Amino acid sequence: MPYLPGKSGSWEPRKLPESQKILPLDEGKRYPVCLTGKRARPPEDCGGVWGYASFLEAIHDPEHPEHEEMLEWIGGSNSR
Repeated sequence: MPYLPGKSGSWEPRKLPESQKILPLDEGKRYPVCLTGKRARPPEDCGGVWGYASFLEAIHDPEHPEHEEMLEWIGGSNSR
């Protein structure tokens, strides 16, 4: 059983919710493995936190003046 932080701040053994189950290891696979990655990190040189917020706004709004330029910069997809 995993140990998770308890209400008192100490680590207590507790049952994980089903959505956080521990998967068995696959033999021969290297770990850790990224299971999901959308918006896992900002693209390089986007201007830090504030630049990333502006970048997301531009790629999600087709009317934004920098929409096409930003999509081209990240390879043509707004899947972030």
